[in-house]
Amino acid sequence: LGGGLAFYEGRSVVRSILVSRHGLATEGTIVRVGPTSTSINRVPQWQIHYRYRDHIGHTQEGKSHLMSPEEGSVWKEGDRGTVRFDRERPEISVWVGTA
Repeated sequence: LGGGLAFYEGRSVVRSILVSRHGLATEGTIVRVGPTSTSINRVPQWQIHYRYRDHIGHTQEGKSHLMSPEEGSVWKEGDRGTVRFDRERPEISVWVGTA
């Protein structure tokens, strides 16, 4: 079971790295930002939920990686930032933030 979870998480990390380097860039709008139920060293981690349009005009939604409260609190609902997404699977995206 542990090996399967490690493989799944590892594949997800590799996919995110590839999309952040080679994905198509577009503008995303934050729809929600705030703390999650995940804590690291007893510090609640934050996450950005965003919306963007892919290369064929469909609206997609995504969420950022976990981030510190200091990093997350800089962003507010309605703020815009850069999103990169996979051309073949536009539902796979990465929040880049500022260019």
